[in-house]
Amino acid sequence: AFLASPETLVLETGIEGDEFLDFDAMDGDLSVVFDTLRPRLALAAARRNDILPVALLQQALGEDAAQLSIEDRKRLGIALVTGVGAPRNSAVGTMLLGDLARGGDGDAAAAMAGALEHRAPEDAYRWALLAGRANEAGATAMLDRLERSLPFARVLELQNDVSGGDTHPSGALNRVSSIRDEASMRLSGRGQARSYQIAAMWAMIGAAAGDPEAADILGDIDERVRLGGDSAREAWAAAESSASQQATSAWVGQDLPARFGK
Repeated sequence: AFLASPETLVLETGIEGDEFLDFDAMDGDLSVVFDTLRPRLALAAARRNDILPVALLQQALGEDAAQLSIEDRKRLGIALVTGVGAPRNSAVGTMLLGDLARGGDGDAAAAMAGALEHRAPEDAYRWALLAGRANEAGATAMLDRLERSLPFARVLELQNDVSGGDTHPSGALNRVSSIRDEASMRLSGRGQARSYQIAAMWAMIGAAAGDPEAADILGDIDERVRLGGDSAREAWAAAESSASQQATSAWVGQDLPARFGK
């Protein structure tokens, strides 16, 4: 097709979201390079395929928006909040995606977070927490970026808004590795909504059982608090106290010394 009408030829990767590229591992091996970069050669950029039909856009903007299927709501909402496939309309896009994101759709939550990152960082942070809970790729990196623009005390409040009512799996107390996994997910915000308080609770239990990685997680949280300055230390004091009380309650109530001790 290009030879018949040599106008534009587009070469792009098939990478979606944030992805670590290990160039040392590639080491000139073309099969690894292609598997990693997933190149695509075409007459137009892949984003051209995302352009929405007028009829679908008119329905989203009209009185029949409630009749849209879940798939169309998601497609339209992402197009409208990102401005790719339709002119950006954050208000309508947010209306279409909000319930989907709150219901566990990671794509919808990530799109909302990305659209609001520079305009409403607190709202973006809430959506990024939900995207991380849904195990959405790139959520951890977005959380880290947003935290650089938010006071640490506000970060704790936003985390508590999302995770404050969560219940914790008692079965995880059966193995140190499961305790460590819970702490790690809560610290990274991948697989669970990020919560430094909940991460500290699990890490305290793991560290008390002698797990060095759990102790490292506590050290990571302590370092984040230190970098936040006096205001962060003041805000963290109450959260840390609550985490300690929960950890001690589980340690004593479940007789974990008998379970993990020699």
